[in-house]
Amino acid sequence: MKNIKLIILVVVFSATLANQYLFISDIKIPGQVTDSRRNVVLPPSLSLITVALGPVRGLIVDALWWKVAELQESAEYFEILRITDWITVLQPHNSFVWTYHAWNLAYNIAAEFPTAETKWKWIYSGLKLLRDEGLVLNPGNKFIANELGWMFYDRLCSYSDLDQRFYTKEWSGIMSKYLPTGKREDIEHLINSSTDSYKALAQEIEKKEHLIPAKMLEIDKTYGPFQWKLPQAQAVYWGARKSHENFYQGDLNYKSTVTSAMQLAFLNGGLFEDKKSGLFITTNNLEITESLIVEFKKRIKNGENLFFDKSRFNNFISTATPILYGFGEKDLALKLFKAFQDMHPEVDVEFEAFIATNFADMNKSLRGRYSQSLIEISLLGGYACLSRGDFKNAAVLAKKAEDNWKKHQEKFAQNTARLLQPFDNLKIVAFVKLLKQYPREQQNQLLDLVHNKRCADLKIDPKISFQPYLK
Repeated sequence: MKNIKLIILVVVFSATLANQYLFISDIKIPGQVTDSRRNVVLPPSLSLITVALGPVRGLIVDALWWKVAELQESAEYFEILRITDWITVLQPHNSFVWTYHAWNLAYNIAAEFPTAETKWKWIYSGLKLLRDEGLVLNPGNKFIANELGWMFYDRLCSYSDLDQRFYTKEWSGIMSKYLPTGKREDIEHLINSSTDSYKALAQEIEKKEHLIPAKMLEIDKTYGPFQWKLPQAQAVYWGARKSHENFYQGDLNYKSTVTSAMQLAFLNGGLFEDKKSGLFITTNNLEITESLIVEFKKRIKNGENLFFDKSRFNNFISTATPILYGFGEKDLALKLFKAFQDMHPEVDVEFEAFIATNFADMNKSLRGRYSQSLIEISLLGGYACLSRGDFKNAAVLAKKAEDNWKKHQEKFAQNTARLLQPFDNLKIVAFVKLLKQYPREQQNQLLDLVHNKRCADLKIDPKISFQPYLK
C-alpha cells in the first residue's frame, strides 16, 4: 500500500512540474487527451502524464478520485464537476464515473441555486449526461440506464423537490415537439406514418432524445398506457428490465423504480393542458391499473422480496380500489378487489364493505398523495348533481371538496412539495372527467351550467377551452 501511494505521489508530483513548465494551457500539445463529445480538454500536465504513463493511467485516476473524496467532504461541488469531467475522459467505460458525475449535477449542484429555472438546467444536464453520453459510450449498460430511470422518477416524478411541478412542465415542453397529445397514437404515427414530417420526427426523437419509437410502443403496451409528455413514462422506459437480477448493482437496488413510477402515474400521470390560458394540470391515469396488477403479480411470483412486494401491492389495492370506484370505474375496482381476495383468501369481506372501509380511512387520515383524488371525486359528484339539476347537493359536495383541499394545504404548510394544485384547477380536471362521459348535446348543456352564476361553488372560468374533450 505504501508503494502504491508513493507511485501516485510521484505521478502527481510529475504532473505538478509539468503544469509549471507547460503553462501554455490553451495550446493543444501533441497527444493531448480530449473528449470531443463535450470538448472536455484535460490540463496539459494531466494530459502529458496520461499519454506518457499509459500503463499507470489507473493510478492517475485513483489520485483524482482521492481528490474528489476530499472535495466531497468540504462540499466543493463545482470543483468536483471539473475533476469528474476529466475522469470520464480517462475512464469512459466505468459506469460509476457517469452515475456519480450525473448525481453531482442533478442533486448537489442543482441544490446550490434558489430558482427552479436554474435548478432545472443542472438536473437536465445530469439526465443528458447519462443518456446522451454515458449510454452512447456504454450501450446496453444496465447500471447507467437504471440510474437514468431512477433519476427521472426521483427528480421529476416524486415529491422530493419543491419545484417538481416546474421540472415536469419543462420536460413536457420538450416531449410536446414529438408527441402533441402524449398518447399511444402519437407513437404509432411515428412508427407507421409514411409522411415526411412524421419520418423526420421519428428520426429526431431517436437522435436527440435517444428514444426508439418501437421500444416506446412496447413499453406503453406492457406497462402503460402512459402520458408520454409526463416523466413517469421515461422512468419506466429506462428502468424496465426483462430479468429481475438486472435491477441490481452492488448494494444498489433499482427494482422498485418501475412499479413506483407506475403508481405515481396512477395518481398523477394524466394531463390537462390549455395552451391559451397556460394551464398545466396533472391528474390520475386510471387506465394504468391493469398493467400495475400484472406487474405486481409478476414481482410477487418471482418471490425474491415477497414481503416487500406484497406489502406494496396491498397498500396500492387499499387506496386505488376506492379511488377507481369513486371515479365510476367499477370494473377496474372489482379487478383490484379480486387480486386482494386471491392474496388473502382467509379474509371474508364484501366488495362494497371493502370500498366503504378504505374510503373512510383515507378521508379520515387525509393521506397526502391521495388527497387530490378524493377531492376530485367529491367535485365529480358535484358536477354530476349539477347535470341533474340538483343544485343543493352539488353545493354540498363542492363545499366538502374545498374543505378537504384547505385541510390538506394546512396539514402540509411546512412541506410545500406536497401542497396541492389550486382548487380551481382541480375543479377543471374533475369537470373534464365528467364531460367525457356525456354525448355532445349534454356536454353543451353542462358547459352552460358551469358558466352560470347560480353555480358559484362549481363555476369555471369561461375562458378555459374544453374543445379537445367535446364529441
